[in-house]
Amino acid sequence: MDTQKKNISTPILILVFSLFAIITLLQCSCQRDKSDQKKIAFVSDRFGNSDIFIINADGTRLKRLTTNDAEDTCPTLSSDGKKIAFTSKRDGNSEIYVINTDGKGLTQLTNSPGDELWPKWSPHGNKITFNLWNDDKKDIFVMNSDGSELVNLTQDKYIELYSNWMSKEDIIIFLSLRDGGYQFYTIKTDGTELEKANSGLPASEYNYNQIKGVFTTDSEEFKVISFFTDDGIVNFEDPGLAFGEFPTWSPVGERIAFHSDRDGNMDIYVLDTDFSNIKRLTSNNANDMFACWSPDGTKIAFQSNRNGNLDLYIMNADGTNQLRLTKDNAKNFFPAWH
Repeated sequence: MDTQKKNISTPILILVFSLFAIITLLQCSCQRDKSDQKKIAFVSDRFGNSDIFIINADGTRLKRLTTNDAEDTCPTLSSDGKKIAFTSKRDGNSEIYVINTDGKGLTQLTNSPGDELWPKWSPHGNKITFNLWNDDKKDIFVMNSDGSELVNLTQDKYIELYSNWMSKEDIIIFLSLRDGGYQFYTIKTDGTELEKANSGLPASEYNYNQIKGVFTTDSEEFKVISFFTDDGIVNFEDPGLAFGEFPTWSPVGERIAFHSDRDGNMDIYVLDTDFSNIKRLTSNNANDMFACWSPDGTKIAFQSNRNGNLDLYIMNADGTNQLRLTKDNAKNFFPAWH
């Protein structure tokens, strides 16, 4: 009888331990996924030149991901938090690379004579949009996340900037000068249904016909876009031009965040997805720029020089509870949360 009990209880114990192990593994996997969603990628010059770093949203576990002598910048996190796409001049001109968030698996995605700029990962992680600039073209492109199937969406003479994804997988929002002043536009990923969005921005002082050329330079805080005009060189970031820049869509699909100098200096704003109800979230004499949403849409990270140094900050989506994330002497900028 005792032998029969042992024979019966042994498989039951094995089953219980197996179920416990499976549950534990699932819990660890969920915790890792949740932790990945709390990471913020950014650029820092703390080791002499601009490299890609990653940090938890609470300011812990800072990690350097790139160690090249070239400038690495413009990071964008995949939706699952596992990969970062960024631009680098390590091969001469600006190209797009991707790296795992553990610092492994560095892969070059683009290779063209022009400069690929400002990559942004799609909500589902299968595509990347970016700008491709060469001597005579400043267009919006989209490609698969492995660098295949490169498509030029705009293919025109106008200067387009800062493409990003709307909450829908097949629609991209960007800035264009095609109607006399920089405004937000949307376009589908097949190049159709180009539409102008009423963002409340006044027409800029300079329109396309006045611009003789365009070039970019790297400042301490961001890439400066400059125009050759009959009046001389005009910087895209000059106060008073009232540009709305770097539009970024909330993951819950209700709001768009962007920075603008419409009130005198660069601040973070949000507006509804129908481009109404504009609200200013930051208000100080510093430059608050490059907003990015947390994966759940409840917070916004951004860069600011309000304390005399360029650092990362986090605030609630309504602009309250603005907290400094990085606190060192390095320049920390261009955050990317997802």
